[in-house]
Amino acid sequence: MPVFRTESGHEVPSVTADEMREVDRVAVDCVELGMLQMVENAGRTLAGIVRRKTGEPTQIVGRREADATPTVIVLAGGGGNGAGGLCAVRHLRNHGWSARTLLDRDPTDLSGPAGRQCRILTKSGVAVTAATDRHDADGSDTDTGLTHLLADADLVVDALIGYGLSGPPHGTTAEMIDAIEASETPVVSLDVPSGLQATTGETPGVAVSADTTLTLALPKTGFADEADDLDLRPAVGDLLLADIGIPPVVYRRVGFGAVVDRVEKEDADATDDQIPYRQPFGARNWVRLVDVRR
Repeated sequence: MPVFRTESGHEVPSVTADEMREVDRVAVDCVELGMLQMVENAGRTLAGIVRRKTGEPTQIVGRREADATPTVIVLAGGGGNGAGGLCAVRHLRNHGWSARTLLDRDPTDLSGPAGRQCRILTKSGVAVTAATDRHDADGSDTDTGLTHLLADADLVVDALIGYGLSGPPHGTTAEMIDAIEASETPVVSLDVPSGLQATTGETPGVAVSADTTLTLALPKTGFADEADDLDLRPAVGDLLLADIGIPPVVYRRVGFGAVVDRVEKEDADATDDQIPYRQPFGARNWVRLVDVRR
């Protein structure tokens, strides 16, 4: 199973979708770390990465003047991934960025953390609309209009589907992924490029090819291409790892079985069925992952 390395050589184990789901469960049920807290941490870090990328005019050649306000479009789904994207919109707007959200469903259909983040935006005077509500003034259909909208942006955030992908994207979500791919605008994916299976790296249908992926808590096993000497899959792009506030005790409480065999044990207190975890972030809340090994 893949092990990722930071620029400083720190090794970080990867997890499958099921293992990450268990990490989330233990964090919420056993440590009482709220999902809203983790979403807030993810969204704030995502906004910071977007600001770094759009704040350098040389990174977006020919799209805007150096003194213009960066334009960011966040495409969000209804799960935790979408919640992080909605949260990032708030932080971007707080810092003066022109950021807007398009959902893959009607805002009234949102619940849980995504619904909460949507309500925060709307009560702050920020419009949150469904992609299906958008048509170009000339009457172009939604898909074409969305492609044009994304093409005019400085950067697109893909927050449609996270590690919970269970089959090919369909309906409006698939159309939004197609629009991302057709726009040629730089893309930052949150946690997992939408359409890519977090455990295997397979793409059962349409999928986003990200320029950057900001993955949360731990990298996912599917980011490594085992058929290509464990190189990073091209669809992942530049891989960054975000700290969302999960304390190390959560990893020590979650038994991942054979996962322990893929990393040299660094925690003398860890038992054989526990993940050997040492936080890699140092003074920052994100790090770059530069390579991977078995």
